[in-house]
Amino acid sequence: MPSTEPIHIDFVDSYARLRGDDVEIVLATGEVSASNESTLVLSQGDVAVKASTSAATSGDAPLLVASTARAGLSDGTWSIALGSGQPFDARLLVQGRRPVVLVLGAQPMPSRAPARRRRAAGTAPAPLSTKQKVASAGGKVLDRALGVLPADRAARARQRARSMARSVLH
Repeated sequence: MPSTEPIHIDFVDSYARLRGDDVEIVLATGEVSASNESTLVLSQGDVAVKASTSAATSGDAPLLVASTARAGLSDGTWSIALGSGQPFDARLLVQGRRPVVLVLGAQPMPSRAPARRRRAAGTAPAPLSTKQKVASAGGKVLDRALGVLPADRAARARQRARSMARSVLH
């Protein structure tokens, strides 16, 4: 039975890249060599893709080099494991025509929304200054007036108006 503890890799010497129509994954780990394993399994949900492996070295560090066709990998995050089922401490990110990315960690870290800053009960937001009120009202009027222009001309006109407003209001 394979261990469920992920195989740790050297994050500096490990990478993934596109080579022509193939994806090449290079994992620097002293724990596994290509002589021990002949396949790497990339999985995403119910889909599993096998990648053939070979051995290489970088200085004294042994490398496990795997290659598979890019066409077999749909967009998303793919977990990486040995053919025996033991996972690596990395995942592969595939995003359309963009380069592939070796993502650290066998599992994603849980995401958390930032805590909302709340005002103390009974306190109102700081009142706007006269300049801020004038700038806000002028901006709204300007946006309505420039709505009839093409986007590029309206953007240039907004930039000129902001520049002029800053010189007048500051």
